[in-house]
Amino acid sequence: MKFRTPEMTPIVYNARGLKMFLHLRGTALQHCWLRVLLVGLIGVPLVLLKHFDVFDLSIGVTAHTLIGFVMSLMLVFRTNSCYERWRDGRVLLGQLVNRSRNLVLNACVLLSGDATKVEFFRRKIQSLAAAYVFAVKNNLQFLPSAANLDELLTDTDFAFLTSQADLKTMPQMCALWLEQAINQAFLEDLVSEYSCSTPPRFTCPPGE
Repeated sequence: MKFRTPEMTPIVYNARGLKMFLHLRGTALQHCWLRVLLVGLIGVPLVLLKHFDVFDLSIGVTAHTLIGFVMSLMLVFRTNSCYERWRDGRVLLGQLVNRSRNLVLNACVLLSGDATKVEFFRRKIQSLAAAYVFAVKNNLQFLPSAANLDELLTDTDFAFLTSQADLKTMPQMCALWLEQAINQAFLEDLVSEYSCSTPPRFTCPPGE
């Protein structure tokens, strides 16, 4: 049975040069450019009308001061909320990385017995752990549910997984299948006696 590993290209971070200011991905401009354009189209004619003494719709400085003060408070609270969500995401990502790494390490060290079965379960646990991570990424980024999974799983496993799950249930299906593979290794007495007495649960909530 052939297991494949997806080709990973590293992300190059280069903060030097003017290209950093021309990147639109990850900025708020790609979400609000239409509103900015609309405000500009409305504001330019009004400024021209005032400039040529045709019509004057100017507002006093007091209104701008009050509105600016309220908006500054809203931006501060919004920034704090965004930072908390970003920090929580980093914590959960770290937990996911640590648990996936520990699971694969345990599969490589604690499985013993028939060489063919041990190699099969090691490869299966490794591929399903990686598939779970990619399924979570696809779910969070609203990408196709099977993106990159065909490079991790065998053709048979990939066909079965895509037929049983959609975008929302793909991570749960990968985690369930991974837990079943671990339980099957326990039932076939492939796990060392000194490892643990009960099968581990990959799907347990953080902090448990």
